[in-house]
Amino acid sequence: MKKDFQQYTALPRKKEEREEEKKRREEKRREEREKRREEKRREEKRREEKREKRREKRREKRGDLSAQQKLQ
Repeated sequence: MKKDFQQYTALPRKKEEREEEKKRREEKRREEREKRREEKRREEKRREEKREKRREKRREKRGDLSAQQKLQ
């Protein structure tokens, strides 16, 4: 019975191993945050480009309408 119980208990880890694990987790979190920031930047840039295209189309349409009105 005691043998079975020991099988499921975690062995105490050395302080150095814990520190290394902590550093790895922090690095992973940092990389994930940077990845999300970069994705947000790309998404915002894409949205801004779409907005600019829409604005440009509206300007062209207004320009076309005003040119047609001037001809008539």
